[in-house]
Amino acid sequence: MGSLFSETVQYRTEYPLAWIELNRIHALNALNKEVFVTLGKIMDEISCDKNVRAVIITGNGEKAFAAGADVEELKPLNTITARDFALAAHPLLKKRVLAGLLGKKTGQGFYKYE
Repeated sequence: MGSLFSETVQYRTEYPLAWIELNRIHALNALNKEVFVTLGKIMDEISCDKNVRAVIITGNGEKAFAAGADVEELKPLNTITARDFALAAHPLLKKRVLAGLLGKKTGQGFYKYE
């Protein structure tokens, strides 16, 4: 069973599942650069693990799964750097991904064509 823990993201495997939990309750699990970097490392590990068949991603806390991008980190960005920030958050993962959500939900999808 693999595990990778950071202050902002927790990860564990219970084969054939991998579990990812966002852990920025104070910011409604908003995605900042640290979260993106950690998620990238986790996705790399999951991609190489043939025992993982599906990924479940959840958000810690009762108010939000994830509030989206952390607007405090977006404020200083221009159009180009904001686009790069958004694209960096969407690594390609060839596994099934399920989201465990609580409460009301709104949001948008994003698909990067390769």
